[in-house]
Amino acid sequence: MAGEMRNELIISPRSEHVREALAEAAAWSAYAAELREMLGAAIDKSVAALLEVSELLVSEPLPEEHRGLRNGARVRPPQAVALVEGMAAGRGPYCQLAAPGRLQIESGWDGAIHLYTTPAVAADLADSPSEAATFLWRDAAPEPIEVSEPVDAVADAGF
Repeated sequence: MAGEMRNELIISPRSEHVREALAEAAAWSAYAAELREMLGAAIDKSVAALLEVSELLVSEPLPEEHRGLRNGARVRPPQAVALVEGMAAGRGPYCQLAAPGRLQIESGWDGAIHLYTTPAVAADLADSPSEAATFLWRDAAPEPIEVSEPVDAVADAGF
């Protein structure tokens, strides 16, 4: 499945101040709006009605709108976009979102988000204009979601 996603788009804030202060920066809202627009387009063009949550990292109780979030949960595009915006803002919760074989979304550093997608979707999104964000395209494939040697035993008392 992951072999079909050969294109990576890294979306990051154009402003260094936004990269440093994230949601606290005055220009954050412009970046967040462009990020939401690009995410919505990528999800729509990938024909992803639901995205699966994996690699969930939570450091505090989840807010009400994400209360049912867990690994394996499937979220609709509006919640996926909200999750990604929270990751980019540095608020979390952090996770990977995927429509297997079509789209995978991961959090990066300094407000950046990584989208792995198919060449067809990449071609549709390639000429998107932006004033607050930079779009870096490269040929790449995401790390495989499948675990090659899963742990199937719990640790014993000596652990």
